[in-house]
Amino acid sequence: MTIKDVKLKWIDDKSPYVYPSRTVEIVTSEGRILTPTRAATIYEFNQQTTIPITTPVKNPISFSVKKMNKNKLIAFLKGNGLYASWSKQIGEDDDRMKYSFLRAHIMQPTTSTQIIKNEKGEKIDEIESGVDYLVNNSKEREKFIRLILKMQQNAGLDTVTIPYLRLPFSEYKTYIKDIVAHIRSQNKEPLVIFDLQYEEKGDKFEQALSFLINDQQVKLIAFPNRSFEKSAISYDTISTQYAGKDVAFLTFEVGRTFSRNNDLSKMHSEPFIGTDVYAVKTPRYVPPADESEEFVKTKESIDFFNQDNLLVESSTVRMTNPEKILSEMGESKNKRLATILGDYDTIGNDPEKITVINALSKFHELKTSTLEFDVEVQKRIKARESKEYIEERDSLKSVLTKLQTKKRKK
Repeated sequence: MTIKDVKLKWIDDKSPYVYPSRTVEIVTSEGRILTPTRAATIYEFNQQTTIPITTPVKNPISFSVKKMNKNKLIAFLKGNGLYASWSKQIGEDDDRMKYSFLRAHIMQPTTSTQIIKNEKGEKIDEIESGVDYLVNNSKEREKFIRLILKMQQNAGLDTVTIPYLRLPFSEYKTYIKDIVAHIRSQNKEPLVIFDLQYEEKGDKFEQALSFLINDQQVKLIAFPNRSFEKSAISYDTISTQYAGKDVAFLTFEVGRTFSRNNDLSKMHSEPFIGTDVYAVKTPRYVPPADESEEFVKTKESIDFFNQDNLLVESSTVRMTNPEKILSEMGESKNKRLATILGDYDTIGNDPEKITVINALSKFHELKTSTLEFDVEVQKRIKARESKEYIEERDSLKSVLTKLQTKKRKK
């Protein structure tokens, strides 16, 4: 899979909500990708294998994401085990992503300190972020970069990711310039991982982004998802200076919803604040505070995406019409799946059936959310009807109206 081109296709700057929306075309040797679109993740591939269907994941873009704190980095750098394990996993994951035209494997040191608490919620320890550990240990940093690049090269990847490191700009320029040149010398495409909170100052972010796009001609830039409120200057820079440029902005680790009190699917607001491709955050298991308790997932805690209103709604609401769920997935003729969903009211706390329904909710969301981007959103951007699209969806309009007030004032 070779990246042949990244080109701005359409832009709609008529919308009064936040920033212009746009469609970028990513052309690879395997096919053409139009944005906005949703990338599949290995987490979602795993959900698909849990349910009784043979429908493959065919999103045009797929990601695998591995995060590393200080302890994980030390283990990786001091022994052979993790390198061998991760190399094997990249190969296996890339094979599972075979229907995607663009595949990327993100291996990113963590950017924040991990706080360890006891069962009472009291802090007992903390683990330094992976980025801070590498910034403070230059020899370990050089070794890490060398191994990560080697791993991707040996796996035969055509798109090679460059991890984000919070280095001073003078050092960051050298770091990027050398690695980009090395990747391109092998006829590969660099995908640069960057951070909307670089140096936590808008001017530093603006300077670095200009270097990546204007100096190094980087075409693919990926950000770990950040809230608009905490990164408003960075989002403003992307949208006002680069909306008309031939570059694709990808964002990973997008929360499923904004918050417990706002059920709007978060990634469906992203096309209107400057980014093009979105990957959902893998849910993190949090064990009960009391170790004697056993975590039990109930059917009531399972949520389904609703393409009609862009909300993530309780299964108790959506399971009143299981036939519609099957139809939205293109599985209306799947009798086994119909039986499982039809038994929703009587399954009680059966863990196996709850696991299947929970996995189905995630795979259903991947398919229907992607369809919303690939058909409806792209169509409305091309017709310059983003404003109309937003105003037809009350929850989306409400969120974007609030974000509008937080824009950088000119």
